[in-house]
Amino acid sequence: MYLSELKLDSFCPDNRRMLSDSYAVHRWLMRAFPDQEAGGAGRVLYRVETERETVKILVQSECKPDWSKCVGDGVFVRGPKSFVLIQQGLSVFREGQILRFRLRANPIVSREGKRFGRHKENEQIEWLVRKGEQHGFSLVPLSNGPDWFDPFGEDSGTPNYELRVVNRGIVNGKKLKSKISHLAVDFDGLLQVTDPQIFIEAIRLGIGPAKAFGFGLLSVAKVM
Repeated sequence: MYLSELKLDSFCPDNRRMLSDSYAVHRWLMRAFPDQEAGGAGRVLYRVETERETVKILVQSECKPDWSKCVGDGVFVRGPKSFVLIQQGLSVFREGQILRFRLRANPIVSREGKRFGRHKENEQIEWLVRKGEQHGFSLVPLSNGPDWFDPFGEDSGTPNYELRVVNRGIVNGKKLKSKISHLAVDFDGLLQVTDPQIFIEAIRLGIGPAKAFGFGLLSVAKVM
């Protein structure tokens, strides 16, 4: 596995134009990877983060990228840096381990063949809790205790976790003549690994839909 960081000058007109279109970002990043005739790119996940006048794109890939095909005016690259998820046949994570995490997700629900965004914060948290059950982790409750609830909260009855939820609104793109729109929600907080083997697949393959458009990359770090 490989991890790369690309920093883009958001004042550069070409960068600004590309960043306004999620599909254009996807096409630009995929230049760095082999096409299907050369074996394909494998799973590529990324997340766009804004830092004042600079935009950072974190890219995780199974195949080593060649960023020389993407570098231009106002583009700066760190990496790729290799890392492993399995050592001696075992997950590098352990059951019960607490990790910091960051995830930009597209929380949706499907009804009668149609997809609907989860716009309320309590619905977004419930979506993440379900994904955790599927992917080998759970959210860490606040220090008040695992059964603590805020009786005066807007959504009374929703558990409180070591979690920050930021609604980033709608991310738009255009593929051919079709408009693409995705609800973007950032989750930052603490998780606990419940199944190390399933959890590494969540890291490798991502979580939720719209992975080709900058969603689903689960980044984790040790708690200091």
